[in-house]
Amino acid sequence: MKPLELTQIELANRLGMSLQRLNGILRGRRAVTAETALLLSRELDTSPQLWLNLQNAIDLWDAAERLKMTSMLRRSSRARSAPASRARN
Repeated sequence: MKPLELTQIELANRLGMSLQRLNGILRGRRAVTAETALLLSRELDTSPQLWLNLQNAIDLWDAAERLKMTSMLRRSSRARSAPASRARN
């Protein structure tokens, strides 16, 4: 927001949303909805699709990380529960 010389408060006011909502989006704690994408695109002269694509990329990355973690936990669990004779082979 520095390149635009806008503070979060100013942008939140221009978008007509609360500072807490905008801050949550900027910090990655809230998702960009279709409505938010429209508001951002109008104020920042971009397309709503840009914001939705960015959110989609974040969602896909998060899902991939969760799947990796789940897979690692399963492998770890199987290794601990394997019989000792099988573990030596």
